[in-house]
Amino acid sequence: MALTATSFTWREHVTVQRANGKELAALSPVGYPGARALTEHVRVPQLPMRPTVLEAQNDLPESTNDGCISDFDNVGVINCSYGDLTATRTIALAGGSHAEHWITALDVLGKIHHFKVVTYLKMGCPLTTETMPLVMGDNRPYPKCHQWNERVMAKLIADHPNFVFTTSTRPWNIKPGDVMPATYIGIWRTLSDNNIPILAMRDTPWLVRDGKPFFPTDCLAKGGDAVSCGIKRSQVLSPAIRPWTSWVNSR
Repeated sequence: MALTATSFTWREHVTVQRANGKELAALSPVGYPGARALTEHVRVPQLPMRPTVLEAQNDLPESTNDGCISDFDNVGVINCSYGDLTATRTIALAGGSHAEHWITALDVLGKIHHFKVVTYLKMGCPLTTETMPLVMGDNRPYPKCHQWNERVMAKLIADHPNFVFTTSTRPWNIKPGDVMPATYIGIWRTLSDNNIPILAMRDTPWLVRDGKPFFPTDCLAKGGDAVSCGIKRSQVLSPAIRPWTSWVNSR
């Protein structure tokens, strides 16, 4: 009975830890060096993949768990704060879920370097001057993204953060690789005209196979590996970001 009770208690502990991300956040940097394997050539031990295929589905950014990103139907601007909440310097994290990808890193860096991170996020909606944005993946019209952009830009200008952190590229719709859309330039110009500097990050690759979104976790769950469940860099990232005028001329 004691062993059974201990087993259930431990399983419940693991479940809670995984649910709130603490277990993954506490992984040993020796066993799981992450990006240091590339930047510092740190050896990567042969250990089980983390998060596992079971954990990955719930490995969500804190802002999603906190309800701090507007869904597809919501045109309201939701602000939540992370990093050093007492800091006088502020970075606004603005755009869609691909901008949201960076909240975990920014939260940690904010606490270390004493800046606050305030979110301005909407699902599937980057900062853009596009009057009729499309939903990435199925190209459905997304008018509420435009409505949200008008609201969020007004609020960003009024709030006047020290920086705006957002994505700077988007996948080509007509060929492999990524590009800097012309409709991003107007956003940056407006921010610059209001003396708000921009931290523009190249977009996280959108994984697509046969014209449909591709989920590596499903592939790995079926026994695939890093090669069979991956996509070639050349398919998602251009050798160099082409000038935005090239994107305009191709439309």
